[in-house]
Amino acid sequence: HADNTQEKALEIGAFLRTLKSPPSWRTLRDEVDTDQIIKGKRLFRELGCQECHRPPTYTSDGRYKVGIQDEAGEADFNPPSLRGLSQRDDLFHDNRAHSIEAVLVDHGHPDPTAPPMTQQDLEPVIHFLLSLEAIRKGAASSRSPAHASYLPQPFQDRSDHARFGESPGPIRSVLDPLKTART
Repeated sequence: HADNTQEKALEIGAFLRTLKSPPSWRTLRDEVDTDQIIKGKRLFRELGCQECHRPPTYTSDGRYKVGIQDEAGEADFNPPSLRGLSQRDDLFHDNRAHSIEAVLVDHGHPDPTAPPMTQQDLEPVIHFLLSLEAIRKGAASSRSPAHASYLPQPFQDRSDHARFGESPGPIRSVLDPLKTART
């Protein structure tokens, strides 16, 4: 039975990799602000967020101190992927944060001893994080090449989509029926 279980687990994993992530809420609501995304992406790098949440998966294999402890006193955690963040209601390993703002402000992630982020910096970082699928799926690909620098690296080259089992087509085609229904 062990081999059969392992084989089924591999098959399930292979199937799951074929599924596409749902678009971010920002994309579905047509609230993607390219300027905010560009600024948020820049701040994400400047603040060192990519140290633990590395593009293109926006995670890593490491364990890091995140400024909180669980009930057992554990303070080192593996960072979750930030892709699909707009689809989650609760954050952190124990669901103690109910928004990205709560993670960054209320819990002071990643360093509660550091000065808090200003609202001027907080808003674009949150906008960037809530728009990751729109960027990852190429929704902004119709924009001018000057904006391509904010795209996660592997998706600047459309041939890399196959590596992640994703279609390189723009997400706008998914939204066309929604826009038609509204008009």
